[in-house]
Amino acid sequence: MLTQITTTAGQAVQDYYFANSVSTVRWVTENDAKVCPGCADNEAAAPDQERQSFQSGDATSPAHPRCRCALVRDWA
Repeated sequence: MLTQITTTAGQAVQDYYFANSVSTVRWVTENDAKVCPGCADNEAAAPDQERQSFQSGDATSPAHPRCRCALVRDWA
């Protein structure tokens, strides 16, 4: 159930950002030992623009069950 909630929240955040002209988002992890390699790669990658997929192939968080990542606006 938690994964379904975070999936819906991740999609809603992405839709909100793009509906409000936020064209660049960054993948953010919890930055601890539990972060999976795919999510670490997503965070290390350049910011996502125009709804392109991140390194893992995911367009939004969560990337997997129990994923604790989020998309945030890139202010750079």
